[in-house]
Amino acid sequence: MSCSQNTEMKIPMKTLFCALTLILCLVRLDAAAFKLNGDLTWKIIEPRCTFNLAGDLQNLSPAGTTSGTIKLVLWVTGTPYPAPGYIIGEYTLGQIGGNQQFSDFSVRTTSNIPTLTGNFHFTIAVVEYTPAGWMNRLLVPTGTQSLVKGNFPAQPIWTIPNTVVTAPNLTFPVGQRLILTQKATSLLNLFPVKSQTMRTVTVDSISKVTVKNTDGQSTARFTYKVKKDTLRGAKVSAGSLYVRYDSSTSFATITLYFQGANSGTYRSVETIASKAETTWGIFTSQ
Repeated sequence: MSCSQNTEMKIPMKTLFCALTLILCLVRLDAAAFKLNGDLTWKIIEPRCTFNLAGDLQNLSPAGTTSGTIKLVLWVTGTPYPAPGYIIGEYTLGQIGGNQQFSDFSVRTTSNIPTLTGNFHFTIAVVEYTPAGWMNRLLVPTGTQSLVKGNFPAQPIWTIPNTVVTAPNLTFPVGQRLILTQKATSLLNLFPVKSQTMRTVTVDSISKVTVKNTDGQSTARFTYKVKKDTLRGAKVSAGSLYVRYDSSTSFATITLYFQGANSGTYRSVETIASKAETTWGIFTSQ
């Protein structure tokens, strides 16, 4: 398991979660309903937490039965889990039938790290909701990591290009294509190169765009306007592109800070399943 290092920016103290609830309902691992064939890992680049499964997470219950809601929970504790500690990331996978499995996925959620200093144990718990409450079904110890006031040391920071912001394009015409390269989280923590995804937005009509990324492509409705905004503490004019996807309730607002005729820096605020994530990057338009 490998974990990226985190930010050196100070994060406020978060709410302490007591581990007693899960300790009391801990079941023996040899009686667990789930079996892991592969690697279940995590990665935090604040404030994003990503869970990655390379392999299968199998439900060993008989066919015809269905689990309760399954959730991945990332714990940080002072001693090996189970022990009192903090939940710093969790993601709900949903229910799964007996003799079925979750396979090869990467999912992301928010991280929530308290202001701890020292070496701590990090453990992924696969938990199931039952009539008796949440039950641990599988534990994946992932080793220890150092924290300094709630931050992983040596997290690279992305620097917003300091080129002067110019007047934005006034329109987003039919046929124009916007290429967005993701660089960092809302805290400007730099994503590793392999995680810097690219997205294209192509204008199909005066109100429709096609959005392509690593997951495929989607159609969406859009609006574009020029607005006043702030970048690096300075008041600037920027383009604001609002995109609402046709096939879901997801939407995004992309603020374009032009630093050239057809390029610049962007900030994207994307809402998926009622969860908002802010990322930064660079853009070009064609």
